[in-house]
Amino acid sequence: MLVVQLRTVPSRVKYQVSIFKYQVTEKQQLVLDFIKAYMRLHGIPPSYEVIAKGLGLKAKSNIHRVIHKLKADGLIETKPYKFHSIRLVDKSARAMVNL
Repeated sequence: MLVVQLRTVPSRVKYQVSIFKYQVTEKQQLVLDFIKAYMRLHGIPPSYEVIAKGLGLKAKSNIHRVIHKLKADGLIETKPYKFHSIRLVDKSARAMVNL
């Protein structure tokens, strides 16, 4: 069972979502949700440009920053220099294996 907690934080971020030991900001959660929905609809992962347009952002650099933070946290994987290479990582399965 996945436990999600919302709490207020004093910085610029209004909320942080706690999934296991990872802190996911509201914008990061929006990007994750968009990627999941896009993959369900189209069968392939979205590009940075598609994510930016889908979330109403003008710059792909914002998405680049968020994607690399999610990658550093281990929530997604990407292949360098490849378009549509985002892959979601299922942390719940890995947590069960480590028990």
